[in-house]
Amino acid sequence: MRRLREKWYTIIMAIPLFEMDNIYSTLWNVILMVFFSLNFLVVPLHISFELEQSNYYNSLWFLFHELPIYLLATDIVHSLNTAYYSKGVYVKERKKIIKYYFKWNFWLDICILIPLILVLFEIEGLTILHLNFLMITVKLQIITTKLENFFQFKDKPQGIINLLKLIFKVLSIAHLCGCAWHYIAKWEISDLEMNNTWLNYVKVQNDDWQVRYVNSLYFSIVTMVTVGYGDISPQNTVEKSFSIIIITLSCGFFAYALNSVGIILKEMYREDDHFKFIFFIHSF
Repeated sequence: MRRLREKWYTIIMAIPLFEMDNIYSTLWNVILMVFFSLNFLVVPLHISFELEQSNYYNSLWFLFHELPIYLLATDIVHSLNTAYYSKGVYVKERKKIIKYYFKWNFWLDICILIPLILVLFEIEGLTILHLNFLMITVKLQIITTKLENFFQFKDKPQGIINLLKLIFKVLSIAHLCGCAWHYIAKWEISDLEMNNTWLNYVKVQNDDWQVRYVNSLYFSIVTMVTVGYGDISPQNTVEKSFSIIIITLSCGFFAYALNSVGIILKEMYREDDHFKFIFFIHSF
């Protein structure tokens, strides 16, 4: 037993340590951010529209449900061999790195990995998917923070990044609200046996999930921007209550988004305005 432990220890020690802030670790975090962002969008679709493997092209099923498993497993190995900062000290001792990982990030990664595997083998449930969505949200925030700390841009580059983040947030909220809007109608039809839902009103309850999703997203966006054409509208008390919540929250968020766009654009072109002012003064 002792020889076996020594053998495993020798193998682990033979793996080189990764620097936390080098280009390779940063590139890896960018890859993870892209795929976790995709999963952040796909999991609500999976919950709301009860998607199965037959609903995907083979390449998309692999991209959204199989590849993240391999990436997360690789990230576990990467995390076990990556130095970290602790109270301003750069820690490169492997035992401390392993202890640090199991103390903070191990359970988060496991809570993401297990549901992905269960869904892959068609062993799933709403509780599993809800948990996975929450854990993916936390993981995505951690990765984004790491990248922001590494890429400390100034002026226009940082403004462009902030603008892209804001656009992603707006589209994500519209996507989540659209999925929730469809889920409510599906729940009303299947569990409450109601026929006066918005799906019945628009007559798309038996259409493909892509058609239902476009209608859901359309309602979400026109509600968020308070246009409300009325072609898709709540048909019962539950849907009206949900619409009230969406309108209340989205009005505040939309106002915040518009204000943020103004601030971002002002910061992006502040230096240009400063140089124009200096040039104007010197011209006299």
